[in-house]
Amino acid sequence: MTPPPDSTYAKRRSERGGAGGVGALALMLRNPAACKAFMEFNRHLLYESSLDERLRELVVLRISWQLRSEYEWGQHVPVAVECGMSDEEIDRIMVGPDAPGWSDFDAAALRATDGLLAEGQIDDASWATLAASLDDPAMLDLIFTVGGYATIAMVFNASGLRLDADIVGFPPNGR
Repeated sequence: MTPPPDSTYAKRRSERGGAGGVGALALMLRNPAACKAFMEFNRHLLYESSLDERLRELVVLRISWQLRSEYEWGQHVPVAVECGMSDEEIDRIMVGPDAPGWSDFDAAALRATDGLLAEGQIDDASWATLAASLDDPAMLDLIFTVGGYATIAMVFNASGLRLDADIVGFPPNGR
């Protein structure tokens, strides 16, 4: 899956000298048809979604933390930093939507992610906060992003995918 030339992912690929995620791709290629279909869907989530990169990474990191997907966490922390997320924000993702310092919008996005993961629902207050800034396609992209990244986190976790050598997993103190 080739990223658009001006994307954060293209910059990371150039800096790394390749795409990375070799273990993940090798795992997914054990089922070529499913891999192809998922990669097409994931291309939308990464490169064509109406969500801005920071919001997408906020949600992906929360999914990774909640589902304990160390591989996904390690893949996305550098992207989140590249998208302008601070180390303090990344630490707060581990605490959740009630951690001090979140904007109302970010807290609602985290709460929506948690609700979708736990119950397949977004509470009314979070929906209203998000919908005040996101149009219908973006609201659906948010839901699709949670579903897509929850799926891949489950694939990685259930398969026992180990970290690639170039991926740093969860913080050692387990914050």
